[in-house]
Amino acid sequence: MGDNALSEVAWIHRQDGRATVRDTLLNAHKPDCKLDLSLPGFAVSSQLRILTHVLAVTFRHLEHTSGEARYKQVIHILENGIPAGAVDGAIADLDAGAHLFNPVHPFLQRPPLPEQKKNDTGRRIGPNNDPVTKLLPSKLSEEGKDFWNLGFAGTGRLPLHEAVLHIAVFYCFYPAENTRYDGDKCEMGAPGFRFVGKDNTATEVVWWGETLLETLFYMTPSSWVAGAGLPAWADRTGTQSQEDNDMHPLWKASWSSNSAVCCWEEGELAGVRRGGVPSNWLPRGVAKGTGKEAKDSRKAWWDLRNLSDPFYLYRDGKMVRVDFGRDATQLAVEWAANLNISLAREHARTSILIPGSTLLASDPRLMFIRHQIGGEPGSLSIRASSVFMPDDSVWSFNLGEEFVEAVADEAKFIQSLLKFVVAPFRRSGVGDRQAAAKNQVPNVLDPLKNQRADAASAFWRSIHDVYADLIAATQDGLEIPPEVYWRGRDAALAAFDFVTTPHIGQYPAQISHSRSRLDSLLRGLVNQRISPVNASEGDDDE
Repeated sequence: MGDNALSEVAWIHRQDGRATVRDTLLNAHKPDCKLDLSLPGFAVSSQLRILTHVLAVTFRHLEHTSGEARYKQVIHILENGIPAGAVDGAIADLDAGAHLFNPVHPFLQRPPLPEQKKNDTGRRIGPNNDPVTKLLPSKLSEEGKDFWNLGFAGTGRLPLHEAVLHIAVFYCFYPAENTRYDGDKCEMGAPGFRFVGKDNTATEVVWWGETLLETLFYMTPSSWVAGAGLPAWADRTGTQSQEDNDMHPLWKASWSSNSAVCCWEEGELAGVRRGGVPSNWLPRGVAKGTGKEAKDSRKAWWDLRNLSDPFYLYRDGKMVRVDFGRDATQLAVEWAANLNISLAREHARTSILIPGSTLLASDPRLMFIRHQIGGEPGSLSIRASSVFMPDDSVWSFNLGEEFVEAVADEAKFIQSLLKFVVAPFRRSGVGDRQAAAKNQVPNVLDPLKNQRADAASAFWRSIHDVYADLIAATQDGLEIPPEVYWRGRDAALAAFDFVTTPHIGQYPAQISHSRSRLDSLLRGLVNQRISPVNASEGDDDE
């Protein structure tokens, strides 16, 4: 086995076994060529990212077309595959950074440096240094990794194919940490890692097609194809990727602040050192050094770079998230109400293939890769990382633009139902006490104030089918029957009853009053959704 990580090492994990980057790109148009999505999310994303880097360079070896001819060319490739000559041409272009054992620019690594003195701890590298599993950003015990499915290889030495995946994950997802090589420390400039607050979920948004190739086309910006810039791992100093006073978009998107130094023995990874990059690998114009001004300069560069990442979605500079621990229907409603799917479509409008293209027989859907971030600044880690494939029945992926606002309106109706359901589950306030002093019964369930989250959970379980029917009718351009809205009212009351029924003997008057008030509010909300005639008929039925 050779050491070319693109054409000779089978490190891409597919459902039909391991394969090289070359073989995966050549077969990506076939329905049975699929990535193994059971791996940790950061492993799935790392593979997708490297594949898009190579695909961008591959496209330069195809016949140049534009406009409608370009799209027809894309469709032809989706049906028949990428020509082998184009893939091989790209691999040749990337050869300088594609070899694992290259003494100058090893694939996704930093080369070991000779020790300058006896017991040079800053540069020492050998099989007795950090264990290879330290390359993963999870930083959990082995038991913890097993529980959260964050480990995908054993401890100790790694065979070549597993080693490459570990190195790719480190390159794409390792966070800042006080670990150094030759004085260079890991920083927060890895292309895939985002800190969005402790215990929050950094969420990658992937347009997922019928085939892997379709997915890669959706996730590869056309700006990466234009020009002659290379991925940063194939052009470490950026000499081939500078454009005027800036760097090529592909170089910027693929640049990482962190690099592994590897000890290879007999074709296996026996030990690693983790650290940053030498100063001549930094982007042009970014300050060098360890002072605050230099660190701020680097942070400003990758913060701006991150906003253009095709794998993350931002609104007004803030990441759009799909957090762990939240109900799937709740997430779907929130995304629809906030027009996030339209935002995702707009974000991908400059890709090789635009989601929702009328030239395709099938429509794409969204897939989320979620990373829950834990720890403190300086010792951050990914505590959970997995692929989330949403339920099509409540996610309006294929919605025509003319129906987007209508679906958002239905989602806001659902959110209003929820607001009324959970409103009484709170601590009594000044206004409640003033109402009580006037012999008015306040709409508050102070004894059940800690049941608010339970009421919300019960609501989302009850409302799923109602929301699915609202989405289906809207997508088909149909008038929504009034009974669907009344079912929404029934689901909201059922959620309230689920939480309060066990306590009805203790607080009968309070619960009865709050339920009556809730029913009145729900009826009023439903009546706003339907015509006056249908509304009165609905009231009679109720």
